[in-house]
Amino acid sequence: MSKTVYQKDNQTNQTKEETTQYLWDKGLLSAEIKDDKVVRRYIYLDIMPVSVLDYGYDEKGKLNETKVYSIHTDHLGTPKAITNDKQETVWSIEMDTFGETQSIESKDNFQFNLRFAGQYFDQESGYHYNYHRYYNPKVGRYLTSDPIGLVGGLNTYTYVNGKPWEGVDVLGLYTVYWGGAGVNNMPSYVFDQVKRLQNLGIKNVRYSTRGGHNSTLPYTNQYANMGFDAIAVKKYRRYINKNLYFDDNPELAKGCNIEQTNYIGYSFGSLLAAHTAMHYANNGYIIDNLVLIGSPISRYFLQDIKNNKNIRNVIIVDLTKEGDPIYAGMTEFELTTSIGVLGNQFTQGAVGHFYYSGGDATSNKRRADLANYLYAQGLR
Repeated sequence: MSKTVYQKDNQTNQTKEETTQYLWDKGLLSAEIKDDKVVRRYIYLDIMPVSVLDYGYDEKGKLNETKVYSIHTDHLGTPKAITNDKQETVWSIEMDTFGETQSIESKDNFQFNLRFAGQYFDQESGYHYNYHRYYNPKVGRYLTSDPIGLVGGLNTYTYVNGKPWEGVDVLGLYTVYWGGAGVNNMPSYVFDQVKRLQNLGIKNVRYSTRGGHNSTLPYTNQYANMGFDAIAVKKYRRYINKNLYFDDNPELAKGCNIEQTNYIGYSFGSLLAAHTAMHYANNGYIIDNLVLIGSPISRYFLQDIKNNKNIRNVIIVDLTKEGDPIYAGMTEFELTTSIGVLGNQFTQGAVGHFYYSGGDATSNKRRADLANYLYAQGLR
C-alpha cells in the first residue's frame, strides 16, 4: 500500500512529489517508508499499539535521529493520546462511539493516523483502511460486504455487530465451532456451546451450518441414519486435501495469521474442522488450536495433523469414559461396529457420544465445563 502527495512550490512553480509506502504485518500497520528509508515504525503488544518510533536522516541518507513515543489506548486498543520521552502529550484525540474524529490536539504538527484496532485513517477520503475493506466512521458501517460472508454475522456491513464499545475487528481472533451430525437443523446445544465460549472472553466465535449428512433425513430409523453418517465419516476420516468450510475464500485466508485462529469440531464436525485446519496449514497459515471432540478421525490423519508445524496445538477430547465408542485414532472396523451402540445412545439423549448435546441444566453445565477446559488450554 502506498500514497503519493503532490505539492506545488510557489517560488519555482514546480510540483514536488512525495510517495509514502505502508508496510502491513498480519493486518497491522508496521512501518512507513519514504525515499527507500523507514521513517516510522509501529510497535504492538498483540493488537494494541504501544509505541511509535520516528527516524530522521542527514543529507547523506544516514540515520541521525530516533524519537520514541508512547501510545496510550483505551481497553480495546484504540489510541487516545501520545507522549514523548519527557512525558509531554504531543497528540490526543476525541472520537465518537463509532470512531468519527471529533477533535485532535497536536504539538508541533505531530501526525498520527491509527484509529480502531487494525484501522488507519485515510485523510483524503475520511475513511478508515481496515486491511480487507474500508470503514466509514460517520455511519459506523463498512463500504463493502464482509469478505467472509454471513459467517461474520447477518449484517455484513456492520462493525462488531454495532457495538464498537465491546469489541474490535482486525480479522484475527477467530474461532469456528462445528457441531455433530444433524447440525443443519441447528440444535440448541450448538448455540449454547458458542455462548459458553463467548462468555469466557473467547473472541469472534462462529458456528458452522455444515454438519452431518443425516440432517436432511427423517429420524424414523436412527440406525439407518447412523449408517449414512458412518459412510460420510469413512470418507472424511482420511485427509483428502480439500477445504470443507470456507470454499477457498482468499480474503478469510489472509486473516488466518492474525492472533488466534481456532477450530473446534464435535463428532462428524471434528472431521470438517480437521480438514479445514490442514487445508490452511498446508497453505502457510497458522492454526493456533484445533479441538477434536468425540472424533472418529483415523490414526494416520491425526498423526499428519500433529506433524504439521503450522497447527500449533491439537486438543483431543474423547468421551470414552462416558461410554462413547468413538475415539480419535480408532480403526474403520471399530467405527463400523459402533453404529448399533450409537443408535441406542441417540435415543437415550445426552449420553455416551452425545454427552454434550442435551438441553437440560446438566448438559448446560457440561458445556460450560468444556468451555472452561478449552480456555485453560489456551483458547482466546
